[in-house]
Amino acid sequence: MRRSTALLILACLACAGALGAVEVPTPEAFLGHRVGEDRKLAPWPKVVEYLRIVDAASDRVSIESAGTSTLGNDIPVVVLTSEANQRNLDRYREIARRLAFPAGLSEAEAKALAAEGKTIALVTCTIHSTEVGSTQMAMEFVHDVATTQDPQMLAWLNDAILLLMPSINPDGQVMVVDWYNKYLGTPFEGGAMPWLYHHYVGHDDNRDYYMLTQKETQAVNQVLYHRWFPQIFLDEHQMGAVGPRMFVPPQADPLAPEIHSLIFRQADMLGTNMSLRLEEGGKLGVGSNMIFDSYWPGGTRNTAWWKNVTGLLSEVASASIATPIWIEPGELRGGVKGLVDYQRQSNFPSPWPGGWWRLRDIVEYELIATRSFLESAAENRTELLTNVWRMAREATERGRTESPRAWVISTDQHDPVMAPTLVDLLLRHGVQVQRATAPVIAGRQIFPAGSYVIPAAQPYRQFLLTMLRPQRYPKVVAAEGGEILPPYDVTSWSLPISLGLEVAETDAPFQWMDGSPAQLADVLEPVWPGGDVPASPGGWLVSHRADTAFTLVNDLLAAKHPVLWLKDPVPALGTASGAGDFYLPAGSVTPEELSRLSRAARVDVQPLAAAPAGP
Repeated sequence: MRRSTALLILACLACAGALGAVEVPTPEAFLGHRVGEDRKLAPWPKVVEYLRIVDAASDRVSIESAGTSTLGNDIPVVVLTSEANQRNLDRYREIARRLAFPAGLSEAEAKALAAEGKTIALVTCTIHSTEVGSTQMAMEFVHDVATTQDPQMLAWLNDAILLLMPSINPDGQVMVVDWYNKYLGTPFEGGAMPWLYHHYVGHDDNRDYYMLTQKETQAVNQVLYHRWFPQIFLDEHQMGAVGPRMFVPPQADPLAPEIHSLIFRQADMLGTNMSLRLEEGGKLGVGSNMIFDSYWPGGTRNTAWWKNVTGLLSEVASASIATPIWIEPGELRGGVKGLVDYQRQSNFPSPWPGGWWRLRDIVEYELIATRSFLESAAENRTELLTNVWRMAREATERGRTESPRAWVISTDQHDPVMAPTLVDLLLRHGVQVQRATAPVIAGRQIFPAGSYVIPAAQPYRQFLLTMLRPQRYPKVVAAEGGEILPPYDVTSWSLPISLGLEVAETDAPFQWMDGSPAQLADVLEPVWPGGDVPASPGGWLVSHRADTAFTLVNDLLAAKHPVLWLKDPVPALGTASGAGDFYLPAGSVTPEELSRLSRAARVDVQPLAAAPAGP
């Protein structure tokens, strides 16, 4: 609870008896309209303002920041749990971390931690900004948690900690709501913006969760694998308007071979409970085992599968942003994997008949799904906590006994910046990396000093298997001899291939050159190229093999320093130079400035004893 926001509370005080008593305002009272009302969207600043008012008024709600977005908007994490749990969040985070990384943890200790801990459940909203419903829903759900007197929900809040991220692309929320409101009441109402709703990657912000190039992706990654270590994860989306009203797990085939089967069993359990609660709530048109597969690791909750986190996808049919649409029964169609025709079948038992479809419908479906997620998190607390430990322990043991035992990234690569780039990425993913301080032998292979070693015996072994090896998408058919079904999304993501690296696998133990066992050092951060550059009478050489060389060259040119191309290699340097390398004449830039630019660009600069002939 944030006492610093008490000024906001003053606007929400209710004269309900005791002096100073605070009543949590409803979203409707705050906004002036019901959440999900036709043609009404709460702008992102109002959403955040409302959530902070509830935070200040309720001991069941707290808010922390996961960072800032590309355009500078805050990315809040709303923590929903009992007042008692709010006072002990550090302890529950530590329990979750120990179960996720159980090195040295006995079975008895793990079970004791699972008995003490609380399920940590993450819900992310509106990564795709035209899918507006879940951000609007978040206000109503947080109000319900803050004000409920329902004994059942209070019990759930005692056994679970629900992390709600009301938008993981707030910049896009601002854009879409502003655009929608600008053209409200015109022929362009509900139309698409003529620019991307993420500043750089648009809809493909949900393809970045293995490369982590964007600030929003990095923020969610930090919540998942470095701060909170949730056991389960629900990512709420919207889809097209003329198919099922909602998709929840189980997902369609194919299943990625490396993922632990407990992930699929738990996702099926959690998704089936959602389907049940939606059916009980009179929400028709909910389907499973269709459209969305469990193969590719680039999306939010997808990447989590390979890290022992049970990720769930929900997809609700869209309206025209906040404008209702009328759908004739004849417009409803299947034509997708798992639903060839729009008709009743085992994975789609209650088809929606058509009619009006509104933003409020989306909000209500997502409210039920989110409440069900909290319910399942609490009711299965011990099993969910224990199973994370079980999967992590099994992955570590398989890494000790099965091939490969380790991967090795030699420092001798075509592009010298790519090895530390991969290591840095793996560290941010929560992977353990080690380094050889001297040359090492593994079987018949010799690796130079400085080589990075990634042991397979660690909790994220499955992630390493899929990220460090090539992929071959399986043939999926509805029936033998039938048409091959296309993949839902991308089918290859091998990091060594993407980065142009040679990564070796080995099953042999590592030894120093004298045959003694090698003691490898844990890596906290990689060693990057670039650094102090001495004065040089012959100028300096920068290899064009490094991608970052072009960053350095652009920085030099921007500062009005001359840069030349080499037509031919420098004979005295042998293979260390080549045609197309960059040459910086002596005196063209100070060593101090060049050192600074070299470090910033992460590229080595080589001093020359004499200027090359004819650059």
